[in-house]
Amino acid sequence: MGSLWSDLSAVKHEFDNADQHSGDAADAVGHPELARRIRSFSSGWDSHRRDLSESIEKLAKMALTIDNAFDDSETELVKSIAGEQ
Repeated sequence: MGSLWSDLSAVKHEFDNADQHSGDAADAVGHPELARRIRSFSSGWDSHRRDLSESIEKLAKMALTIDNAFDDSETELVKSIAGEQ
């Protein structure tokens, strides 16, 4: 679960920075019309990317919560087995 949280956080970061990446790609193509189309496509996805980013963030938080719950349960189980209360 910890690695899932980390992976989802990395994906969210990429979604949040997609405009910068598409801008860099548009600058690199060397053709004004293609660059315009790249920028247009990217800006057309802004609201979808924002929605996806928010959903990914929620999933990442759930994964972290589950990971913490597993850690807490394991700690309590070890204490119980060892006879500690």
